[in-house]
Amino acid sequence: MRAPTASHPGPMTSALTLVRPPAAGSPRTRDAYPCAICFLDTVGPTRRVSFGYGVAVHLCSVHASSRYLKRSDGRVAADALAAVFESLGCLTPNRRRALAAHVRRCEPAPETGRRRPGAYGGYRDLYRQVVARRDAGDALADVLADIAVCPRPWGLGRPSAATVRRWWRTAPIGAGA
Repeated sequence: MRAPTASHPGPMTSALTLVRPPAAGSPRTRDAYPCAICFLDTVGPTRRVSFGYGVAVHLCSVHASSRYLKRSDGRVAADALAAVFESLGCLTPNRRRALAAHVRRCEPAPETGRRRPGAYGGYRDLYRQVVARRDAGDALADVLADIAVCPRPWGLGRPSAATVRRWWRTAPIGAGA
């Protein structure tokens, strides 16, 4: 056994460590890593969460939940992980970029004042009607004829026949519900 010195205080039998040995007789598994935020207080399995820029951490089910990751537009999780990285002396530029990108992804999209194009904007209700009629078994020719004579309450021109055919062909089943 090593004798205590100024640089090494001797055996550390009661010191906490981040490395936990596996339980007797059980091999270490991938989900045995501690949560990057709650460390030794981790309860249950963890999962690897990627933040981009080559940054991934293991988080417990509470900290890996989308509710936690999106809290306060992502700033709570980003600040917690930044504090962990800073305390470990490993807050690298890539980790800063990854955390900043996480916050940007969680922020709500700004209002542009423009209507969204096509089926995402003014034609959204008409798109749903066309798909619902397709799912109900109506013929495409009947739907095209109805669109040609219907009023335009959506304030836009009528969609082209090619657009309606594309909706008919590519919309998933039940998208008109």
